[in-house]
Amino acid sequence: MTTNDELARRGASVLPRGNSRATLYEIDALNSRGDTLRARLVAAGLEVTGQGSRLRVFPEDPDKAWWALYRRACSCPSTA
Repeated sequence: MTTNDELARRGASVLPRGNSRATLYEIDALNSRGDTLRARLVAAGLEVTGQGSRLRVFPEDPDKAWWALYRRACSCPSTA
């Protein structure tokens, strides 16, 4: 397995994460999860924007959606 230090010596980018660093493989995996989630939300009929691990959902009724997530103990900050 390639360590973060070895990746850095080869010129690969690594991002700080606490006392460790995320490898490019970990970043790609996280971005892939975001892409998959976004596709599933679009398939469920929601309007979604974003790229990689970042996404923004535009529900028809933001208040109703927020409370539904809250009741399920999901953290969903409002950006409006």
